[in-house]
Parts: sequence; C-alpha cells; structure tokens
Amino acid sequence: MENLKHEKACRLSDDFFQNVIKKYGRVGARIKRAIETLFSMPEHGTWPSVKTFNIVLTLLVSNKLFDVVHEVYGKAPKLGIEIEARTLNILIKGLCQNGQLDLAFQVLDEFPRQGCKPNLRTFSTLMHGLCEKGKVDEAFKLMWRMGKEGIEADAVSFNILISGLRKQGRVEEEEGVKLLERIKRKGCYPNAGSYQEVLYGSLDAERFMDAKELMGTGENDVREG
Repeated sequence: MENLKHEKACRLSDDFFQNVIKKYGRVGARIKRAIETLFSMPEHGTWPSVKTFNIVLTLLVSNKLFDVVHEVYGKAPKLGIEIEARTLNILIKGLCQNGQLDLAFQVLDEFPRQGCKPNLRTFSTLMHGLCEKGKVDEAFKLMWRMGKEGIEADAVSFNILISGLRKQGRVEEEEGVKLLERIKRKGCYPNAGSYQEVLYGSLDAERFMDAKELMGTGENDVREG
C-alpha cells in the first residue's frame, strides 16, 4: 500500500479497498492493517463509502474488538461518512454481544439524530440481547413498540421471543403456543425453528401429548407456509 501512494497515475477504486480490507479481515492478527487501510484511502485519492466503513465495523465486532468499534465509529466525520441504519445496527449488535444493553438502547436513540430509521434488524437484535439477559417481558414491550412504528415482525423475531420464553420455562405455561397463534393471525407463518422451540419446551415439561399434537400442527403449517 505504501508503494501505491507514490504512483500518481494509479487511481484505486472503493471496491479495491473493500477487497484488501476483507483479506486482512480473514487473518485475525491483521485487523489493525484493515483499519489503517480504511484511514489511508483518502491519501490514495479515494474516499471510503459507507459500505467500506461498515465492513471494517463488522470485522471489529466479529473479532470482539468492541472498544475499537466505537473509536473507529467516532472518526466517521473525518472520512466523510454519512451514517446509515446498517452502521448503527452493527454498533447495536456489538454492544448486545458485549452485554452493554443500556448503551445499545442509547444507539437506538441515535437513529433520528443521524436521519435514520430503525428497522426490523435493529429491533430483533435488541430483542435477542434482552432475552439473553432474561429480560423477556422487556423484549415483548419492544416488539409492541416496533409495531407502533409500522415495522412488521417476521418469523425470526417471533422465534427470538419463543426461545426466550423457553429459557425461562414459560413455554409449558402455554405462552409459546399462544405466540404461535399470534404469528399466524398476523399472516406470518411460523417456520420450523418456531415449532422446534415450543416443542422442546413441551418435552422439557413432560407434556408429551401436547408435543405430539404440536408436531402434527407444525408439519402442516410449515408445509403450507
């Protein structure tokens, strides 16, 4: 990269730098070089796109370098980056993985300030983080908020809640079954994962007849869906 800096006739594209950064990312010990490459792009006459910026943030989250994620994010203006929803979603994912839910919700508040709107991935990530902390009821409240903001839940987001209920032993209290019915009323057919979580919950509670009935219902619904 240093040699290319002196080749005035050589103009490198954003795609080129994306590939270089990804190659560095495949080798954990070279994440630092990936960051250096991002910030050296203007020296080569190429300003990074938000896509390239997001690739670096994703690499950092994947390698659990959470402190560095926020350091790089804070330098976005220096690179002329216009933050998008995906950028903020990457931050939320990293914070949730690091157990910093309060900070993750602060990033949710950052969306309107950045001219962005939270989406299904935003809320699903936060719901998963809450369920991992045993805060299933708060995850349900977040789903209601999501609906009020006009964002339709999908089978994956429902599965997050069902999994959370199962971990708390609440599937056998029929909450999981009721949630399956709610999914279908909204016109969103449960997938195999939805039934699997409720089925395991019934088996854990030794409700074998309910499990048998659920297996038949699940096979029909998944086939129709």
